[in-house]
Amino acid sequence: MRLTPSRPPVADAPAGSALESAGMIERSLDRADRRSFQIRLTEQGYAAVDAAMTRHTANVTALLAGLTPRELTTLDALARKLLHHLTAPDR
Repeated sequence: MRLTPSRPPVADAPAGSALESAGMIERSLDRADRRSFQIRLTEQGYAAVDAAMTRHTANVTALLAGLTPRELTTLDALARKLLHHLTAPDR
């Protein structure tokens, strides 16, 4: 991920510092633009993301377990319609 001066610098934000202190990310100055940082997940960071995604998938599966296949199809169609509306360029 590349952070540029036009964005609030996450690497300098409390969350960035906390993630770095916790060993989740590593940051270094961007060689091409010394005003920016390169941020990457560490192995520990990848493990945390993987664990969070596993929990999230289990939660979504449990939430949707009570729906019939037809209801799931309807939900999928409605979610796609909403996503299309929210990402339309004229929005």
